[in-house]
Amino acid sequence: MSAKPDFEKMTQTELRAYVLAHRDEDEALHAYLDKCRAENPPSRTYGPDDDVSAAIDEYLKQRRLKH
Repeated sequence: MSAKPDFEKMTQTELRAYVLAHRDEDEALHAYLDKCRAENPPSRTYGPDDDVSAAIDEYLKQRRLKH
């Protein structure tokens, strides 16, 4: 029996590969989904009548800070 890998230390790509190779391991799947959500948080959805100017300004501001 091999030791369980440390899912916290694995990258998202490594976790994905592990989950695909070990489809019956729920703990690995949950770790992968948690990492995906942490690295790519859901964004807000806007409707056709919403004023999105503030959201666009914030997006551009964040983008400038990253570059």
